[in-house]
Amino acid sequence: YEDYLFFIAYAIKRVDAERIKLDEIDMAVGKNFVLTYRHNHIEELEVVKNAFKSKINHFHKNASTLFYTIIDNMVDGYQVVIENFDLKIDEFGDQIFKDPSRSESIIALTSIKERLTKIRSIVVAEEAIFLNTSKGFYSILNEQENIFFKDIYDHLNKILDKIDRQGNTISNLLLAQMNLSTQKLNELINFLTIISAILLPANLIAGIYGMNFHKMPHLEDPSGFYITILIMFLVAI
Repeated sequence: YEDYLFFIAYAIKRVDAERIKLDEIDMAVGKNFVLTYRHNHIEELEVVKNAFKSKINHFHKNASTLFYTIIDNMVDGYQVVIENFDLKIDEFGDQIFKDPSRSESIIALTSIKERLTKIRSIVVAEEAIFLNTSKGFYSILNEQENIFFKDIYDHLNKILDKIDRQGNTISNLLLAQMNLSTQKLNELINFLTIISAILLPANLIAGIYGMNFHKMPHLEDPSGFYITILIMFLVAI
């Protein structure tokens, strides 16, 4: 807008090992003010507000630097969440190689990938905005602070690269799990095929001698049963 910028960002909170929570924060930034609105408590925003009130951080000299500090704190929160996902991906990856049939690991990795997709959509949008900000696209922000917004853009770019690497890692783990499961299935089928090949001649002989004909070789022979069993055994060998 002519007199201010309206900006929507998201704080990312880690709920548990696989789940995250996205808290929206709306900001209007003018020449000498930063107005924020949110529905929920956002820790990163409270840290900046308390520092501003106590005048501990003299970096908050104007609206541009205050706006930068808020976003920088939120982006740092992204980094923490992404690094936690790294640990969980490694953990579930180890479980897959130990037991490919364990469905909990597959579900957890799929859930993490879904969360990463949500975060990625936010990071991509913010990355594009702060690229423009770092180039002085918005005249309301002080040109002297453009280098700070370039720093945010670089952080978002690195986070995006990490998210893409994590997504590729999860895809590779799921593919490896599928290959390991297929290999185990093939081994089972091979074993059952061997058993079937051994038992098939015996079934054939038993089927022939199970027919209700009155005249068959060795049918009345007292040792016919033992001869037939011996033949089955030899064929199996």
